[in-house]
Amino acid sequence: MVTVPNTFNNVEPIQRYPSSGLSILIVGGGIAGLGMAIEGYRKGHDVRVIDRRPNFEDYGDIIGIGDSVLNTMKNWQGFLDACYESPFPREYHAYKFDGGFIGKLGEGLGMCRSLFHSLLHQYTLHLGIPIRHAAKAVDYFETDDHAGVHLEDALTHSNKLSSPLVAQVWKDIDCESRLYFGPDAHMVLGKTNNEIIWMLTHKDDGGAEEDWAKPTDPEKALPYIEGWAPWFKDLITLTPEDGVVDFKLMWRNPKEKWVSPKARVVQIGDSAHTFLPTSASGATMALEDAFSLAALLQLSGKSNAPLALRVQNKLRFERVTCAQKMGFKNRENFHNTDWDAAAKDPSLILKQVDKWVSHHDAEQYAYEMYGKCANYIVGGTPFENTNTPPGHVFKLWTVSELLDLAERGEKIVDDGDWS
Repeated sequence: MVTVPNTFNNVEPIQRYPSSGLSILIVGGGIAGLGMAIEGYRKGHDVRVIDRRPNFEDYGDIIGIGDSVLNTMKNWQGFLDACYESPFPREYHAYKFDGGFIGKLGEGLGMCRSLFHSLLHQYTLHLGIPIRHAAKAVDYFETDDHAGVHLEDALTHSNKLSSPLVAQVWKDIDCESRLYFGPDAHMVLGKTNNEIIWMLTHKDDGGAEEDWAKPTDPEKALPYIEGWAPWFKDLITLTPEDGVVDFKLMWRNPKEKWVSPKARVVQIGDSAHTFLPTSASGATMALEDAFSLAALLQLSGKSNAPLALRVQNKLRFERVTCAQKMGFKNRENFHNTDWDAAAKDPSLILKQVDKWVSHHDAEQYAYEMYGKCANYIVGGTPFENTNTPPGHVFKLWTVSELLDLAERGEKIVDDGDWS
């Protein structure tokens, strides 16, 4: 086995807060889990990670890391520097499925998911945080004082350019990230000096599974790009047979309760809220969850940890539920684009992440709101969140309601400022 040096071997140790006395077991080493491990360590918590996978050598699409989590990660010495070495540029561009340029989509920290996760993994190991692989949690238990899990007894493609059509489109471009709008589908595509990564989102045909690790035949994607520019077909047919996964995007109704009955267990990230890729905020919200929870547990200390978990649920639920709806609105813009309106005003489809999402600091919000929200939970003192669209009165929705609107061709109309 070849041992790869840790990227952060020569990075100064992270500055930690005094010990909180809390011992935290993190089940699942995804983006939320490793983000919680690192930030929890910084906040003085004793953290451990278990994961059911034998390793973290997974496939990866392109993800965006939003501005709302960067302030916290600036405290992780050397981490953002490593992220910014990603070959993907910070600027995104939007194109029509026939290849026509629409405009600049936005800016942000764009990375291959597997690279970002690898950096989180390396940083976790750099801090000395233990990670146990092949440990599948099958149940949890809790008492008034502690919690734990029962373990099971036994335990996107990248390829070089070799098509004249593809090469012609990208011949003068070293690195770029693009979003292509198409009928009932969209493609996110990123190119570096020697690779292309693509992710195609389309309507479910019943053939996919909710499994990131199951390869599929790339040519299954061809029916969804009929009528697109010819080079897309070459791009897909050149993809190695084991270089694609067909992953079912399961969009579920918002789940209001993330905390166990005794509040010794809490869900964060995808286990608490699933996101459509069109939100461009799934990874960001997962990290916001982690940074918020680490700060709340620092404030609560060991004796009031259950209260901190209930505060976490209250502070985060409405915000992520609004962000999920934002993703659905984007999906409708991407898949059912009014091209006549877009030609007159491209800004109608060029906004993907709203300002209320990016102009936020989950760690600071937790510090500011912990006392107020705790008083609401304990004594019923009035409390309202301020981390949702300004002027918006929160209203719970269901997936079927939003799908019904889409089927009727109606726009989702909300109060407040969603700009």
